[in-house]
Amino acid sequence: MPFKKTATLVNYFISNTAQFLNTFAQVAETRLHEVDERLDEIEQVLALYEAKLDLDPEYFENMQALPEATAMAIANKPEIVARTENPLLDAIKPAAKEKPGNAGRG
Repeated sequence: MPFKKTATLVNYFISNTAQFLNTFAQVAETRLHEVDERLDEIEQVLALYEAKLDLDPEYFENMQALPEATAMAIANKPEIVARTENPLLDAIKPAAKEKPGNAGRG
């Protein structure tokens, strides 16, 4: 196999691998950032709950009860337990939307 063709194939492989790794790293970083933001929100809520637990029980004795309609609305609210998205789908979509002029080149 001629050197020029071998060098071209190796260059193509390295280029495609680098593009894949960059896309994968970007998706992973975005997802980690979203998880970090969600954890920050959870930590803030937890801090509020811990502060409420530290209050004297007398504080809660004088509180008014929630109206029944509000209590029922809160009880019937569906909760989101987990997301079922595939994080790599976003990485695949841009590759599928190549420009028409670039098709067949490589």
